[in-house]
Amino acid sequence: MASAHNRSAIKFALLRALRLYPAFIACLLFTLMVMFLFNTQLPPLTHVILNGLIINDYFGVANLDDVYWTLQAELKFYGCVFLLILFGVLKNYRVWLSAWLLLL
Repeated sequence: MASAHNRSAIKFALLRALRLYPAFIACLLFTLMVMFLFNTQLPPLTHVILNGLIINDYFGVANLDDVYWTLQAELKFYGCVFLLILFGVLKNYRVWLSAWLLLL
């Protein structure tokens, strides 16, 4: 939550994308290189692009590396925080987070 404090929704999203995507794209390219070096069948370009955008899950396309599922969960969390900032309710996080935890 500290990364969202006193930031607009757009700035939060931009900073999260700049933190996440460069390293992820490097890892994705490394995965593709290893697949190529070990003569593993390379996925279609559309699968690579959907994986690179981390939206492959919504299109029923498997992750190129199984560990990438964590990034999809992280992006969903960032999406929720983005909406909380956008609607101006993040500042009341103690109230709604306590209520949410009680409901769980």
